[in-house]
Formats: sequence, structure tokens, C-alpha cells
Amino acid sequence: MLQRGLLGLAVVAATAATGLPAHADTTPPTRFTFAGEGWSAVSGAQAYAYTSTTAGTAITVTSSESHVRVQTTGGNEMTPSGQVPGKDSWDLSVAVPPGKTLAVGTYTAKNELPRTGAYLSFWGNHRACATEYGSFTIHELELVGTTVTRINLTFEQNCQVTVPTRGRVLFGVPDLTALPRPIAEAAAVTVEQNVELIQWIPARSLSKVRVPRVKAVGRGTLTCPGGGYTMNIALIQPQEPAGVSSSVQLTGQCTGTPQPWSGTFNVEGTGTFEAGAARIHVRLIADAYTYYFFERAPQLVIAQPVVLGTPVRLNGEVAPSTGTSVTGGPLDAVRPSGVRQPSAPRSSPGRTRTA
Repeated sequence: MLQRGLLGLAVVAATAATGLPAHADTTPPTRFTFAGEGWSAVSGAQAYAYTSTTAGTAITVTSSESHVRVQTTGGNEMTPSGQVPGKDSWDLSVAVPPGKTLAVGTYTAKNELPRTGAYLSFWGNHRACATEYGSFTIHELELVGTTVTRINLTFEQNCQVTVPTRGRVLFGVPDLTALPRPIAEAAAVTVEQNVELIQWIPARSLSKVRVPRVKAVGRGTLTCPGGGYTMNIALIQPQEPAGVSSSVQLTGQCTGTPQPWSGTFNVEGTGTFEAGAARIHVRLIADAYTYYFFERAPQLVIAQPVVLGTPVRLNGEVAPSTGTSVTGGPLDAVRPSGVRQPSAPRSSPGRTRTA
């Protein structure tokens, strides 16, 4: 680690560097965020975020006309709820090719010294790469003399055969939005325990044989910060011999407040859902992180047991949650008794109620 620290310092030895303590009373704050797309040699499989105004966190930006170095210490703001953040230490250095001056653009870089091209080095928490390569992009830049006073920078680091680490540095950027909380805290999904089963017989069919079909309708609520969301929901019932399952995908815009969701599960192929125990798996991906983390948003994953009620038999397919049938008739005229759970008295098989 000492050797790598000296290497980083050697990059700026040719110029007089100016230290810029970002933790001072300046507006806006400096942010440093990064994450791996799986297991990365430096970042592991975790997302990290640091803000200069957070108590116990210090971010120092050191720069010259060709080089930027970011040194960060503090607790990870993406630490899962219930865990105590550790005392982290990270060091990022980037430099444009020799003879060049920092400018907006994308640079392919390595950690080779002496430099023959653009330079990139990222290490910390006692983890580093023997050989690293990647790129960095300067999206916004402001120089006062040879000192960087504003920079919006993203980088990608690759270590041998491990997955890349991607991150961002925001320093002196006035339009910075607040960093969202970890997905497990900022987002929430609830699933109603009872899942509605609707068994319907086609009112008309090209064949004279009307095969009953069963659909399951699951409902709940979700809460997520601003931006869009994608929710993948699977309904699984471990029947003999092979079980039955179906999945749906819901997308929409986060409102920041609880909002209802509803998914209709259709069984493809053989088998059908039956009254009884089942399980719902939900995976929520919210894109409120895309400003900070590229191509990898932390996900909320939950699994919950549910109960499938006794199928309600209909003569026409009912559009779930709308209160109307496909043909436009009122739901109460088709299904006056609602949904019954397995413990409730069974209805007479095959009995159909019509308007």
C-alpha cells in the first residue's frame, strides 16, 4: 500500500499540486460513489457512497493541470440498514497523457509508470490491483489556472479477470441532487397474503369443448424514490409432480409514496393453480441510482408465503381490479360473492351466476 501511495504521488511530482479540502463549508458538497457489477477485486460486490458534508467523512481533491486525485475516508452511506459503517479509505488518481491538459472527453488509461498515455489508479481498504486498466470520462470541467474547481468525472477500472468497478466523482457541481438512501431503506414492497383465483370458461369458442382456465391475481403496494422502477414478480406453487409457476413484470414511475400494484399470473403449458399455499418472489429495481451508479442499481428482493383462494367460476373473463368484465358487464353481476379462502364453505361445483 505504501508503494502504491508513492506511485500515486509520483504522478503529480512534476507539477505543483493544490490541495482542495472538499469537506470545508462549501456548496455544493463533493460526492464519491462506486460499485462493482459482481465481485470486483477492489470494490467487492458492494456499492459505496461518500458525501463531504456527512459527519466523519472527508474528501480531499488534489489537482494540477493534467491530474486529479481524490482521497476519501469515512463511513459508507450505502451500508445496509442495521449494520454499522466501517472506517473506509479510498484513493483514486487519473491523469491525461503527458503534455496534455485536462479537458472534457473520454480517456483509455492504465496504471503504468512512467506514463506513456492516460493514467488510472484506484485502490483502498487494503485492496488493490497488480495490473489495472480502464477508462475515465470528464463530463464537466472548470479550471482556474491549473486548479480544478469543478469536475464531473466517471471511471471504469478493470483488474485482470474480475468484473469492472464503475464510479463517479462530483466536485463543485451546483445542480447535484440528493443521494438516495440504500434501496432496502428507500424502497418498500408489500404483498397481500391472499391471492385471488379466477376460473373462467370462454363464452364462445371455435371448438365446442370449453376448457376452464385459471388466473391468479396478486396485489400489494410499493414505495420507491423518484425515477422509474421495474418489478419482476413470480408466483410459485409447489404442486406434485412438478409444480406450477408464472411471472409478470411491472414498470412505472416512482412517486415517493405508497402506490398499489396488481399482477395477473397466467400459467403457460400444462398445469393450473389450485387453492392452497404458494409463494411470491418480488425483485424491485429502481433507477434513482443511475446518476451515481451506471448499469447496476441495487435491488430489493423479497419472498413471501401467500394463500390462493377457492377459484371463482365465471362465464366471461374478468379484468382484475377494474370491477368490469371483458364484455363490459359489472363485476358484481358476474361475481356477487367475492373470493373465498380454503377454510370457507365451498360453492356448488359448476354453478354460474350471471347478470
